[in-house]
Amino acid sequence: EYLFIDAEELLRSAYPQKQMWVSDILRRINSGCLILKEQESQELTLQVRLILEQMREKKEFYRERVRLSVLSLLLDIAQLHVQDEIIQDTSVAGESLSLLTATVDYISEHYMEDIGIEDLLRIGNMSESHYRRKFKEYFNTSPAEYINLVRIDHACELLTQTDDKIEDIAMRTGFQTTGAFTRNFKKLVGELPKDWRKKVRESETNMGNYNVSLLKGW
Repeated sequence: EYLFIDAEELLRSAYPQKQMWVSDILRRINSGCLILKEQESQELTLQVRLILEQMREKKEFYRERVRLSVLSLLLDIAQLHVQDEIIQDTSVAGESLSLLTATVDYISEHYMEDIGIEDLLRIGNMSESHYRRKFKEYFNTSPAEYINLVRIDHACELLTQTDDKIEDIAMRTGFQTTGAFTRNFKKLVGELPKDWRKKVRESETNMGNYNVSLLKGW
């Protein structure tokens, strides 16, 4: 299961009189990839589990409770980004993580292009074996698999927000063929893109365009 959260809409609607402050919070949240381990982030883990349970059970007032829980989660994430920057500036391990994060940011900006391992090694300033080992350690996946995750994530946005054809979305998210896109999408999400799009739109209609969605897959 995974959550889709429209952070900007949620924060701006919750704090209409504090738009500059909201912009700063959004800047922090979007400033880079934040990698957390469950055992080291127990409070955040409990928050996420609570949100998932509320979305599943749909008890009385669940929308209001989810809204408050997600707002708290977003603020905690923004705060953690500042703490993470401090850690990166003051430790050798943080330097390694900072370089990895730079490659992740590069993937986020260039996912629609043909990204080679040499591009990531140039940014990460590591040998290939060391880079792959550290990437696996922090992300629990390979660089190639992570690139696919990012591409599928953006494909999900396009599937929900546009009426573009599947083959056009495949090209826009960096896949060389529609077949490759469909295979990777089904592998990660568990459904074909067209079936997933239909289910999400039906879910949004039933939820009244609520800005937090819970779906199976990923």
